[in-house]
Amino acid sequence: MKKIDRNILFILPACIALIGSACHSPAAVAKKEIHMAEIAQGQGSSIYVDRVPNRSVLKEQSADSSFDFCCYRVGWIDSATYTKDQEAKWTQYFNYEMQYDWTVVCEGDSLSPVLFQPIPGRNKQTSEGVLVFEVPKNQLPDTLIFKNSYGSDKVNQLIVLNPHK
Repeated sequence: MKKIDRNILFILPACIALIGSACHSPAAVAKKEIHMAEIAQGQGSSIYVDRVPNRSVLKEQSADSSFDFCCYRVGWIDSATYTKDQEAKWTQYFNYEMQYDWTVVCEGDSLSPVLFQPIPGRNKQTSEGVLVFEVPKNQLPDTLIFKNSYGSDKVNQLIVLNPHK
């Protein structure tokens, strides 16, 4: 029988304990981003909206202006996989047509966006952009309306923005 080195007897239990604790520690979990509003669309997809500072999209506006701008980051998360043709149709809709599906209600007036700026995707499952609305000075929109004209799921969404007037 071969003689076992005494150092191995001390190192082996330490290695087993280290590996064992690594296997039982909680895995790193990505933190879920909190949004101003998020609507689950089913089957791993959702739409979210966040208010963003105007300066993230626009230069400073003149102080004597009778209007303000209000900017919202809108995004879609979709875990499904699509064909190249479906992806091309989605890209066309998202970049050029989707902005016409959004409206804000401000003091009873319906206002369409004056600008849409797509944000390059973080990954293939996320599409984001910033909608810019021109609103009367010192007023914030009450409601954001999304009239989905894309695909077969043409469900309208109302997002209450300022519920405590």
